[in-house]
Amino acid sequence: KELGYDKAGISNYGDIWGMVTWTEKKGAIAPEDQTLHLVQASQTSLGGFMAFCTTQGLLRSKGIGKDSTEIEVHAEARSKGSNKYTNFSFHPVK
Repeated sequence: KELGYDKAGISNYGDIWGMVTWTEKKGAIAPEDQTLHLVQASQTSLGGFMAFCTTQGLLRSKGIGKDSTEIEVHAEARSKGSNKYTNFSFHPVK
């Protein structure tokens, strides 16, 4: 704000690290070709990730669903007025 950016503010982001094992474009990635990637999640995406983790934990504690070390991450284009941004959504692997 001191530099003239009146709308400047602080936002918390969360870093989610993981290996990419499959993409829509390339399909399955061989284990020797998998590399570590970072998804930097905004507050809304991070909230979705926490909700996903909580829901999966509750389902597993009730014996519903399956244990998995993988999740699907979808990047989804969003807009609000003239602002365009990307949110991530999280899903169990089918």
